Amino acid sequence: MGKRIAVCGPIGAGKSYFLKSYSGCAVILEKFDKKILKTFYRCFGEKPFVMNVLTGLLSIFAFPSIKYFIADTLFQFFAFIAISIILFIIFDTIEKYRKERIQHICFRTQMMFVSERVKNAQGVNDGNVIFDRSPEEDFIFASMHKKNGNITESDFGIYKNFFDTALKLLPPIDHYIFIKTTPQICFDHVQSRIKEKKERGEDTEGEEGITMKYLEELHIEYAEWVNTKKHAIITIAKTDELKGVIESLLKK
Repeated sequence: MGKRIAVCGPIGAGKSYFLKSYSGCAVILEKFDKKILKTFYRCFGEKPFVMNVLTGLLSIFAFPSIKYFIADTLFQFFAFIAISIILFIIFDTIEKYRKERIQHICFRTQMMFVSERVKNAQGVNDGNVIFDRSPEEDFIFASMHKKNGNITESDFGIYKNFFDTALKLLPPIDHYIFIKTTPQICFDHVQSRIKEKKERGEDTEGEEGITMKYLEELHIEYAEWVNTKKHAIITIAKTDELKGVIESLLKK
């Protein structure tokens, strides 16, 4: 069996951009359902629109109207409290629904990621292969979403069991190459990619949901993952170094 090399790094590090043009051996690029990715990234960028609208209407009409319809100051106070409680319950219900929706999307997406990575990895031949992100890195994203409350404890348990079983079905990665970069550089790369796709008339809705905050959190998780690898991973600062490192590994 040939060597299996994984080029690792967060979104926007430059992995796919380099590997799309690399022809030294077989390359397995990430391929996922665009509809699911769209929904996934969109849910992190969306704002509680209904809440904002209701709050605006409340400040414009509801509270000023209390003084107009109710003359007694004490009754005005109780009316204010009653309306506040009702609106709090409405807002809280909307936010809970929004949170549950994000948790459902995150869990479903992470399960899809694992399935697709296993499928991609199993479909390779016995020669040298380079992976656009290692299967292990999927756990980085899932772990981050669990810490942020975007995946529930019970769903994360189901995901982890599935993830651990899936990894056992795959031959191990021989070499890891990590592109060490910054959230700002990754964000700039993502924005540049969006601009290029728009110029070509391609859909960018999914990627436009990738925020700076999301990338900053992702970099923290990646730093922890790299520390667990220690000497088993090769760290580079620029994608320009990738070709030389890959070719030296293939010659060993």
